[in-house]
Amino acid sequence: MNDTSITANPPRLDLGAELVRRALDAGARLAIGTDAHAPEQLDFMRLGVLTARRGWASKADLLNASADPLFDRWRTLPYDRREERARRRPPGRTEGKERTCRSSGRRFPG
Repeated sequence: MNDTSITANPPRLDLGAELVRRALDAGARLAIGTDAHAPEQLDFMRLGVLTARRGWASKADLLNASADPLFDRWRTLPYDRREERARRRPPGRTEGKERTCRSSGRRFPG
């Protein structure tokens, strides 16, 4: 079983307590994330922690709450590769070129 995450954003709370328990029984490790798009949404972390607790997850079961050497190694990876990937543009897209949505016909700045 792969590792999975508890998305603690209320509209996207896709992994409830029962599924947390099933994932743990299958041997998965979990991470709690807020999917925050604004600073005030970081408070959603509490909802994720409560969901994990209701599913009987312990601190050792949570990748971002335990002292796991694998998570520490991932967390300390250099950001240049991640930033480089984020800066890449898909082929055919250039800065400043207006795009049009095929389905709706709406126009978007490049």
